[in-house]
Amino acid sequence: MEKKKVIYWVGLTACVLIIISGFLRHYASFVSSTLNDEVASQLSEVFGQVNDRFNELATKNWNYLYDSSLVLKLSKDEALIDPYIEQLEEQWKFNDFLFINDNGNYIDAEGHTGYLNLGKAFLKLTQENENIVVDGTLAGSEPVLLFAIPTGESQYKGFTYSALAISYDKKVLTEELRDYSFQGTSRSYLIYPDGRILLSMHENAPANTNIFSKLKSVAFRDGDFEDIREDIKNAGQRMHPYTADGERHYLYYQPVGFQDWMLVSVVPENSVGQFAEKILQQTMLLASVCAGLLMLLITGGLLYSSRMRIRRKNQELQYQERLFGILANNTSNAFVLMKPDTFEVEYVSPNIEGLIGIDSEAVKNDICVLKCDDYSQNSPIGGPDIEKLSPGEVRVLQTRRTHRKNREPRWFEESIYCIGIEDTERYILVISDRTRERENQQRLKEALNIAKAANQAKSTFLSNMSHDIRTPMNAMIGFLTLLRKDAGDSEKVLAYTDKIMVSSQHLLALINDVLDMSKIESGKTTLNQDDFELADMVKEISMIIHSQATAKHQKFHIYIQDIRYEHLIGDKLKINQILMNILSNAVKYTPAGGEITFTVQQLPQKAPNITNLRFVIQDNGIGISEEYQKIIFEPFTREDRLTSKMAQGTGLGMAIAKNLVELMGGTITLESELKKGSRFTIDLGLRVAEKDVDHDFWVKHGLFYTLVVDDDQDICCNIVKCVNDSGLHMDYALGGREAIEKVRKAVQADRVFDLILLDWKMPEMDGLETARKIRAMVPKDTPILILTAYDYAPIEEEAYRAGIDGFMTKPFFLSKFKYTIEQLQEESSKTEVPGTSPTCLEGRHFLVAEDYELNAEILVDTLDMYGVHCDVCVNGKEAVERFTASGEGDYDLILMDIQMPVMNGYEATENIRKSGHPRAGSIPIVSMSANAFSEDIQRAYEAGMNAYLTKPIDVALMEKTLTEILGEKQGEKKDEI
Repeated sequence: MEKKKVIYWVGLTACVLIIISGFLRHYASFVSSTLNDEVASQLSEVFGQVNDRFNELATKNWNYLYDSSLVLKLSKDEALIDPYIEQLEEQWKFNDFLFINDNGNYIDAEGHTGYLNLGKAFLKLTQENENIVVDGTLAGSEPVLLFAIPTGESQYKGFTYSALAISYDKKVLTEELRDYSFQGTSRSYLIYPDGRILLSMHENAPANTNIFSKLKSVAFRDGDFEDIREDIKNAGQRMHPYTADGERHYLYYQPVGFQDWMLVSVVPENSVGQFAEKILQQTMLLASVCAGLLMLLITGGLLYSSRMRIRRKNQELQYQERLFGILANNTSNAFVLMKPDTFEVEYVSPNIEGLIGIDSEAVKNDICVLKCDDYSQNSPIGGPDIEKLSPGEVRVLQTRRTHRKNREPRWFEESIYCIGIEDTERYILVISDRTRERENQQRLKEALNIAKAANQAKSTFLSNMSHDIRTPMNAMIGFLTLLRKDAGDSEKVLAYTDKIMVSSQHLLALINDVLDMSKIESGKTTLNQDDFELADMVKEISMIIHSQATAKHQKFHIYIQDIRYEHLIGDKLKINQILMNILSNAVKYTPAGGEITFTVQQLPQKAPNITNLRFVIQDNGIGISEEYQKIIFEPFTREDRLTSKMAQGTGLGMAIAKNLVELMGGTITLESELKKGSRFTIDLGLRVAEKDVDHDFWVKHGLFYTLVVDDDQDICCNIVKCVNDSGLHMDYALGGREAIEKVRKAVQADRVFDLILLDWKMPEMDGLETARKIRAMVPKDTPILILTAYDYAPIEEEAYRAGIDGFMTKPFFLSKFKYTIEQLQEESSKTEVPGTSPTCLEGRHFLVAEDYELNAEILVDTLDMYGVHCDVCVNGKEAVERFTASGEGDYDLILMDIQMPVMNGYEATENIRKSGHPRAGSIPIVSMSANAFSEDIQRAYEAGMNAYLTKPIDVALMEKTLTEILGEKQGEKKDEI
């Protein structure tokens, strides 16, 4: 048995030795073959690049010559050729620019002549029309290299040439073609087939020598010198190793491609050092194979005996790792197990990449990749700190990391445990993701800050409101005290009353703002979509703002641009509220003498039946700071500047305006600069109301040719465009003199204007003077109207004497223009419609439903001034019973409060309309309520009311509303009669 083991090991060792020796022989052969092949390949590639550079140089110079040839042929002024050649010489850095004829004679740019003996190369140039590169010698110069091209016959300074050439000093070409390969140890030459060196490509190169004289004495390892010289003469391409002066070199040669020149290069063998690495790799491979075979012999038996035991152990470890991996992947904790001395990583849970973006293999290779730059609490733990940990001890850090892949910031709690089992210790690093908890804490913190800010804003708001409300209240109480004191002085009583009225209006505006904002914030604001006339809305705004601006000595202008649709559908009250809010602020924050403009423009229509309106409000007032512009549309904010503190308000106006604009689907933007003014732009999309258009209006009223006169060309153009689009031809004049001239020419042409519209205030000649002169030229029945933005009452009588037939207020609207024309053509003797004057209230009998005794007393006394008798009920139920028990003509109108006990105003109105009383459906019912929201008004109309008045009651508005309602009812009765 022992003998068999010896035979076994001897045989095995012999086999190993045979294998190793065979491998070494193969290795030696491989090294020799690989080295020669790689050197030849690398030399071919490196010096092929040198050869390519020479070819590129030749091609570049030929291209330059061809470009120059074309320029020389096209040049008609020979005097420009010399400067051109001088410029080329400076750019290309050549020696001479030569013009060559068919005999080899040449002339250069300076007029020097000579003869070139170019041999066979000259025949290729002149007879075969080929580009050439050739060496030569010019008169009085060193040997040069010439690049030449055929050009065909042409003239230069009386010299007939057929070719162009440029010459370079060989030293210049040496610099350009210098070979820096192999760390500059190589030597490259351009030679003739007989070995003479034409051009050397390195410094300190021998000139006019023969390279064969140097190679003749060297020992070639794979060939004979004569064979190599013959191969060079025959334009071969090869690499030969040789030894000279005890050093090994490689000789490499290949043809250039020009003439019969050859490129010859010599490289020291030790410069080709990169192959040593490959040899070393092969050596390491050989050693590894040998070591592997020996290890295989030594450990074969051990591996076989323990194979099953290791396999079972590996299975157990795999089950444990899989279980631990499943647990790790389903938790927000990552685990790293390290040795205590070297901190070598033994295990990394696979979910670490998902937590921090670092691959588990990278952590295994170097634990330092887990270094964190941001420790929220405590300080980073180094090796000495960890080594101080005793078994069972733990160190906890709070860290902030940036995920290495998605660059997201995350927060972690990182704990380092020291665990000891018997004599073995290990460190466990547990990285727990606390990002979600941190974000939740941050959200709670932000919510707390927002709540604090909101509370602070509302506290500030309440403080401001306390001041702003108390200010008018103080004035009202003070003036009431003075009223009691000076009750006998009628002038003071009237003055006090006016001031109380102003304070009460201011107080009411504050309350309305607060209620509007409360409604908006609760999401209960609704839009009351109804038909309205754009012209009426602009007129109402103009009347209010114009009076405010006039009181502050400001200029207020309204411009109308490209308005095609005037009858629209929308919430007129809310649009009015938006515009009035911004315009009032413009008046408020613009100093005396300032200017405010209000522009209404129709933008291009994007959808059928929808018109896009743009309202632009601009002033040259105090402006708004950049900081406040960012929060101007937030509620409860006011700019904290001395200039604005003088103006009181809730800080809700802009917030209400923005919310209402967005509720309508529009946009509002602001541009402002301190001390230069502000510009608000509101864009709204409104539906166009369907309305019958009278296409024959102008024909029926006898209008075909009209004239408008205004010194503002924009106003004229807008009016002309609006009128012409409606079917009436209108011309315009920019001043009184131009208008008179146009009227004179029209009269001479027997084409008199059917109507003339004159601006009142114009330079040089105003509207009245213009009207006098035009009236003398046109028939008496030609209407002349004054168009003005001012109160025309002071000049009304003078205007009629000057021949004016009527007045129109700016801004111009087509509907107002038509209405004015209709009014002019009505009978001048028209009698006033009964019931439309304020006196139609006198002798009326009203039923009033009001539960608040003081309000009822004020209302009864106020109506008594107009001669109205009132019966008062304290709730809705009593009002219904009083009306149903009355006779058919006992009451002319019912004034109905909304919020009342027993039965509110809505229910009472519905019960009256449903009752069997003869006037249940016809008696006017007018609401009086402190509910001022649009949905309250809509609810009132649905219940059957005819009009809606808000408290506190505006006496003038109440008089106007009641007069109109009773006038209409009286008109209906007369029509029935």
